[in-house]
Amino acid sequence: MDDAVKPIRKRNKNPDRVLISAEALEHVNVWKAQVADQVPGVKITRNDLVNFIILTHPDALSVPELKALEGKYFDQVKLAEWAIEELKRALGRGEKDPRILDIIAERSSSSGIKLRVKKVKVETIENTQKLEKTPQKQSLFTEKESQNSIVNSEE
Repeated sequence: MDDAVKPIRKRNKNPDRVLISAEALEHVNVWKAQVADQVPGVKITRNDLVNFIILTHPDALSVPELKALEGKYFDQVKLAEWAIEELKRALGRGEKDPRILDIIAERSSSSGIKLRVKKVKVETIENTQKLEKTPQKQSLFTEKESQNSIVNSEE
């Protein structure tokens, strides 16, 4: 009997299921008890109650709800990944000189949610770029100036 092969029980995986935390389950139980106490004759399961609440909620989340989600679940790495993908799309559309911070700022203003961006590093980068550009401009000016002096000396 020890040699007998036991059948393998496969888990019935349902990708449409949502797990809720113990705290959320407590809310559902309180609401279910409220329905039982205040609405006689209504028999409702927890699943039916959760589905009812979700389906009666507006299709779009409100700005305060989105801000609360951002406050609880904001991830800088996800923001950076999103910004990089947007930058790639902008370059693919042929936009001239798209900048990640402009993309983030545009998204922030259109959604009503202020995304967290540290400007200290941006200013440092912009100052570095200005310093790099300045010598190039001077060298071009000097080159043109010397060409003019050559032309003037030939006359």
